[in-house]
Amino acid sequence: MYAYVGQHDMKATLANFGHDVLAVTIVEVCSAKYSAAILKLDAERIVSPLIPCRIAIYEKSNGNTYIGRMNSPLFGRMFGGVINEVMIEATAITEAMIAKIIK
Repeated sequence: MYAYVGQHDMKATLANFGHDVLAVTIVEVCSAKYSAAILKLDAERIVSPLIPCRIAIYEKSNGNTYIGRMNSPLFGRMFGGVINEVMIEATAITEAMIAKIIK
């Protein structure tokens, strides 16, 4: 199960610095099961900057809205082992969650 961690309205944040960009919201979600599997091991903690998982929802100038996320399975393969296993499992859950939202 994932927990909602927070979100960042990048359009509003950048507006505070005088920049005008189209809407971009970064949603952070986290699974204690998967985070703990990585963070309890010293060698695997190198990927801690990627926790929580981030999903971007953004608009393009064509007026359409898109969803972006990291290709976690590809990233996980670079490290192998526990990181690879966790990235594959967590991605399956994240993609299922996204599929429910966009239906």
